[in-house]
Amino acid sequence: MLHLIAILATSPVNTYPPAPAPTEERGRAADNAFWAALNTCDRKHMEATLAPDVEFYHDKTGATISRDAVATSFMNGPCGTTGFHVRRELVAGSLSYGPGGASVDV
Repeated sequence: MLHLIAILATSPVNTYPPAPAPTEERGRAADNAFWAALNTCDRKHMEATLAPDVEFYHDKTGATISRDAVATSFMNGPCGTTGFHVRRELVAGSLSYGPGGASVDV
């Protein structure tokens, strides 16, 4: 028993950052796919990233609920308004991945 404790106490400590969990990788990939589609106003690919019952809340227009309604809103709004276009460019280190799998721009 003492030998085991001595081995554990002298074992090197892994100082490497942990590898991202598969769910985090999927979350980041989905985030990238959504914004790539929105940046290029690609409705087909944008819809592919959204759940059928997605809910989008805007401070001025309120709730938009459903994949079709959210995609239509983006296509008619930022993508369909001359002189107005949304573009998201992720700043390195500004996307955190929290408990429950939510990704949030900080």
